[in-house]
Amino acid sequence: DGIRDSSTSRGLGDVYKRQNKNITKENHMKCEVQLFVAGQVFTETVHAVDYQEARQVALARNPNARVISVNKKF
Repeated sequence: DGIRDSSTSRGLGDVYKRQNKNITKENHMKCEVQLFVAGQVFTETVHAVDYQEARQVALARNPNARVISVNKKF
């Protein structure tokens, strides 16, 4: 139907695996996503086209975490 690509989706991990294929320098930003899991706060750096994608990528890498904040890095 043209909405999905030909490969079968396996969940949010696909977002992380494909992020470098779909991003060009013109349409991406570097983000720091602050996460909380098991009583600890830590930061993931991701490249994404928007804040929502940055959240998705960070959660794909850390499925048990909760997102605290997403900030663009300059």
